[in-house]
Amino acid sequence: MKSRRETNTRFRLVLTLGLAVVLPALTLIFVNFQHVKSIQRDKKNEAIIHRDFQYLLVIAGKKINGKAYELTEQARAAFPSETDSDDEKRRKFDLLLSKSPWFAHAFLFDDKKGLTLRAQPGSLNDKQLADLTRILLQQGRRHEALIAAREAHDLFDALGGVEEGESQIRLQLAEALHANGDGDGARDAIRRAHDRLLERATKITDAGWRASFLENLPENARTLALAQAWLGEPGRAAQGV
Repeated sequence: MKSRRETNTRFRLVLTLGLAVVLPALTLIFVNFQHVKSIQRDKKNEAIIHRDFQYLLVIAGKKINGKAYELTEQARAAFPSETDSDDEKRRKFDLLLSKSPWFAHAFLFDDKKGLTLRAQPGSLNDKQLADLTRILLQQGRRHEALIAAREAHDLFDALGGVEEGESQIRLQLAEALHANGDGDGARDAIRRAHDRLLERATKITDAGWRASFLENLPENARTLALAQAWLGEPGRAAQGV
């Protein structure tokens, strides 16, 4: 009887120990299996979401392009014609931009009269127009350069100044006027550019920085050189500085 009881006790003990080890192991295996399945399911869901997102981007792009073409076609009807005067072209462009705030710029190029360009108030980078003036002058397109220079200068005055590019805007207007044979206008423009440059320079208290401002910035050095050449006042560049 005792031997049978000991056998039963040992069997129960082994069974208990076996279950204590096997059940947690089986549980861990099951949990890991479920985790792997969830990862695979998540990757599949991610792939589906990515595919749908790319599809939506394509559809949205087509709709945006379609709307842009539609707005452009509507604007063409309000465009000035080549036979309009420069003032009439500007008036029509201003009216078009006021009714179409989604357009940043509007321009018309005529082989004979050159480029007429208008922009939304506050949206135009004056320095970019000054850069355009310089490029047009280098290409020998003097009339177009003058139009771009005047647009930049007019906008500069309307905005009451800009954070950067003032010297270049004033300089390019003077050079464009000179290239188009308007000597008096060019001298007047370079005189105003020169005086304004010296006015800004006097606000720099450090002599080294002030000299660098006048001599090392290409547009400033060019303004001083043209003022000396066109105004015939060699000492004018140093006065008040």
